[in-house]
Amino acid sequence: MHRDQELLRRLSTEARLLLLAAGPASMKPEIAALLASNVVSWPAFLEVADRERATGVVWRRLREHALPALTDQQRAAFERAAMVSDFTASYLEQRIGESMALLARRGTRGLLLKGAALAVSVYGSFADRPMGDVDLVVDRDRAEDAFEALQSIGWRWNASEYPRSRYGGHHHFPPLLDARGMDVRLELHVELFVEGSPFALDAARLWEDSREVTIGAGTARIPSPEHLLLHSCIHYMWSHMMLFGAWRSFRDVVALSTAGLDWDRFVADARRHRAESACFWTLRLAERLAGAMLPPEVMSRLERATSPRWIDVCERHAAREMFPSEDHCPSQWLRRRLWELSIRPKAAGHGAARPWLLDDMAPENVRPEQRDGGVRRMVRQVPRLGAWVRYARALLG
Repeated sequence: MHRDQELLRRLSTEARLLLLAAGPASMKPEIAALLASNVVSWPAFLEVADRERATGVVWRRLREHALPALTDQQRAAFERAAMVSDFTASYLEQRIGESMALLARRGTRGLLLKGAALAVSVYGSFADRPMGDVDLVVDRDRAEDAFEALQSIGWRWNASEYPRSRYGGHHHFPPLLDARGMDVRLELHVELFVEGSPFALDAARLWEDSREVTIGAGTARIPSPEHLLLHSCIHYMWSHMMLFGAWRSFRDVVALSTAGLDWDRFVADARRHRAESACFWTLRLAERLAGAMLPPEVMSRLERATSPRWIDVCERHAAREMFPSEDHCPSQWLRRRLWELSIRPKAAGHGAARPWLLDDMAPENVRPEQRDGGVRRMVRQVPRLGAWVRYARALLG
């Protein structure tokens, strides 16, 4: 299966260009053709790229074909944004290296997750795999010491904004911010998912198959490629509910798909850890929107965890929701129901677990007394009739 042009036409020009920049090298002719059409709104593109922390990477990817279409002012703005992005990424890489060296001196081992693990392995640098924060797993019995020690080398805990009481049952500590004011942070984990998560994958399993890498002045361990892809799929589909992080997630799929994955092992792990539907949807969207080249037999095996009846509708909805749009779904209730149709949590063995039920900051958990029943929910939607019409046209048209 290849990129779905009909599905892509439902997106803005700027979103399409960003997704092309997440794809493999074979997307270069499409990038050139889209830029030659001179229909890209560069201020809008910079905004969506910055939202995904993609500015530095996409500038390097697009510069060759974009320069003739840019005014001097636009080029300068793009170059500045890319320079800031690359500097921030390099700074974060240096800080993580220093942090790992400190932890090693204190007898604490660390396992990098997601973007940071990919940056030091598949991509080769933080600048080529930008991120705003780094997730680092440490052993539970060393976590308190690590949290305190890291604050001695320029990581700052804002106790008023992130009180420890809020993290009592969490799988990670409050975020550590950069004391110099850079827009980066470090999050110490003792597990992969919050308590109550339906996924059987845990930190112990990742430690078993991890390997050591050098990062700046220190060393860390990183998960196997199969576990990196599995965790990435779960994170995008479950933690982000397909609403954020599409560019990074799809680009990671593209990068990992050429990194010598054992696909049989990946599919077996997805099934074992109750993540088949999450993996199917992340891979399908990466394939149809960003051009990821994935083995057909893998997609066929994962597709069995979905409902063919709802695939097209759920796919169109997901494509509309992953970037800001005037035609986005006007109802959180409907957004969640479509997510459930995609993931099929009961069939996946998830029981009653849902992302929003495990999120302390979800509206109904912050103020449970304001949960609306069906009639009240319908009445509240009346003023949004215009938004419903736009959404329906975008979804069905």
